[in-house]
Amino acid sequence: MQRDGPYAGPSPVTFGQVFVPGQLSAKSGLAAIVDGHEVPAQLDVKTTNDDGSVRFGVVTLVSAVPAKMMLVKRPMPIGGAVDLAGLQGRYDLAVDIVLHGESGDTPRHFDVAALLSRALAAGKVSYWLRGPLATEARVDVPVESSLHLTFDIRGYADGSTLTDVQFNNDIAMQPVGGTLNYDVTITQHGKPVFQQTAVQHFHYQTWHRKIWSDGDPNVNVVHDVAAMERAGAIWNYDLHIGVPRQGVAHEQSLSIDASYTAILNNAGITKYMPMTGGRGDIGPLPIWDAVWLETQDADAARYSLVQADAAGSVPWHLFDSKTGTYVTTDQYPTLWDDGRAGPNGITALTQQEDGKDGWAVDPAHEPGLSYLAYLETGTRYYLDQLDAQA
Repeated sequence: MQRDGPYAGPSPVTFGQVFVPGQLSAKSGLAAIVDGHEVPAQLDVKTTNDDGSVRFGVVTLVSAVPAKMMLVKRPMPIGGAVDLAGLQGRYDLAVDIVLHGESGDTPRHFDVAALLSRALAAGKVSYWLRGPLATEARVDVPVESSLHLTFDIRGYADGSTLTDVQFNNDIAMQPVGGTLNYDVTITQHGKPVFQQTAVQHFHYQTWHRKIWSDGDPNVNVVHDVAAMERAGAIWNYDLHIGVPRQGVAHEQSLSIDASYTAILNNAGITKYMPMTGGRGDIGPLPIWDAVWLETQDADAARYSLVQADAAGSVPWHLFDSKTGTYVTTDQYPTLWDDGRAGPNGITALTQQEDGKDGWAVDPAHEPGLSYLAYLETGTRYYLDQLDAQA
């Protein structure tokens, strides 16, 4: 693990981890050997192999960095999970949106702490992490037309929090929907932590922002890429070739360019996907993900995550609010998701993707923009991106 910034003491760290089949029972626990000292680790299992062993999970620990770490098997920890209800009085996050329409401006205010409290009391939260080091739960609320907000609220044992705020204009298969224009402000403890005016949010797009209570710890987790290859999670890359430093430096310059990383931007993704030549985003993995794997460099990681965030702007997010997930061909076996849908039993989207967003999606040449981001971080938003594209 590496810290991209000054030392600030032990930090909560959460990341994705793959396992070789048979390596770890789903009923086992973990600990981490950090620079020769054992520290507790929390494992939230996400997928298992046919033999019941863990295939992929999300690991949480608290560690000073930089540090070398090795995960080891331990008995399943005994004790209660971090209680998000216990955040009352310390958790204070709000989102304000001003929607611009033909009839004027409509302000909307969302007190996230109150939304979380009500959802917990009603048993209407969806948990992603739940253990003695971290608990994360999801709350989703409608805004207007096809826009809804999703809050992934994570509380750590040390009292710090992380909220992943999603702006999803993606509800499909309903009579209303389309482009929305708005201003947004996110406040924490009464102070603005993010502001954006004149957002033009086309239908079937999403974007998000992560808000830390104590500041982003800026920890880069360096994975054992050879072990990921042995687990069959990634292709067998030649890890001896290396990447010229000037290539990573170029990525670093772009990842701090506000115009390049702007919300709903395409970053390095080709918007006209029928084009097949001269593209860095198509291949077994996009070129930036290959660079991240080869180097495990913090700048390369940051640049790849910029692209994974930009995947939210691709209009392939077709969310069905009735099921709480993205539409599938099991639900709509005759769905045709562009303007060519017509008679003969073909099901059309109730709100067609009109192309005004500048994207041309081609199923034969779609890049895999979110796989490695999810694999390395274990972040639920990147799993959402995978599900949406699938």
